[in-house]
Amino acid sequence: MLKSKGKIRLILLLATLVIAVFVIVVRQAQREPLNFHRPNLIAASPDEQTVAISDFRANRIVLFDRDFRLITAIRHSNFEFIWGLDISETEIVVLNNRTVVSSKDGVIDSTPAVDLMFFDYSGSLLRSFAWEDEERPVSAPGAVSLQPDGSCIVADSQNHRIVFVGADGSVDRSFGTFGHTLDNLYYPSEVKLTADGNLLVADSYNNYVKIFSQTGEFKRVLAEKGQQPGQLHFPKHFDLDDSGNLYVSEFGNMRISVFDNHLNFVKSFSPAKLPEHATSQLKMLFGIVVLRAPKQVMVVDSLHSCIYVFDDHGSQTAVISELTP
Repeated sequence: MLKSKGKIRLILLLATLVIAVFVIVVRQAQREPLNFHRPNLIAASPDEQTVAISDFRANRIVLFDRDFRLITAIRHSNFEFIWGLDISETEIVVLNNRTVVSSKDGVIDSTPAVDLMFFDYSGSLLRSFAWEDEERPVSAPGAVSLQPDGSCIVADSQNHRIVFVGADGSVDRSFGTFGHTLDNLYYPSEVKLTADGNLLVADSYNNYVKIFSQTGEFKRVLAEKGQQPGQLHFPKHFDLDDSGNLYVSEFGNMRISVFDNHLNFVKSFSPAKLPEHATSQLKMLFGIVVLRAPKQVMVVDSLHSCIYVFDDHGSQTAVISELTP
């Protein structure tokens, strides 16, 4: 009997030690900074207190505050290639590209699929819509813009079109055809509604930012393509500030170009300071978000896994490669 009681005490002692070690490890992990791994997209909540970033290579969405303190990281087993991100007062919407692998009669087949997923701020999945068949309405999307009624506008990059998706996941309408004329699209990578109800579209491979009506009527281009100030080369993403000024991240020119609310060119600026681990002067500028009070422009550099922060004048104020808990 005494030997049995001794064994029980030993087991309890060992269990207590294991739990204590586990708690220490978890707390230590929570104190360690989170490093980015090839981030590609960034968005901010309407009150601008929460910023979301797609940490592409790590297959997660990371939330942080304006002091770059980590809030949480959202993960999901479906996350594979996230190329759409937006955030509202209550929801984070993610467009995810993935591959569905199946086997029949010993033959392995793979089919592209797209997920439109809605999470709350804690990372819980609220609802999702999956398009997995060959006739899916969206193929390899590049951006999503969440509307107040829960519907979404999607830049369907591979199909060279803009798609309107209802709050129930149904496709309402779409427009766009492949081509190089002004009313065509070639791999659109960003789309947003303007204050007057038109659509701004980054027509990346045609080197334009274009304006369309919501029915797809072409209205005008923002600027000519090129490398001179006021011209655009491979515009990738953009954001509008509260005055309607437009900030465009240029993948080709490795800079940010700014246009006023009448779409006149104002200025351009580039990161002057790179992260310490950078081994090249090349930059892959992707997602961009503009915050107010005080004004900050945050731009993602996927190549160097960091965020560049600029003030209202385009002066660089920080390089962020990690978030503190």
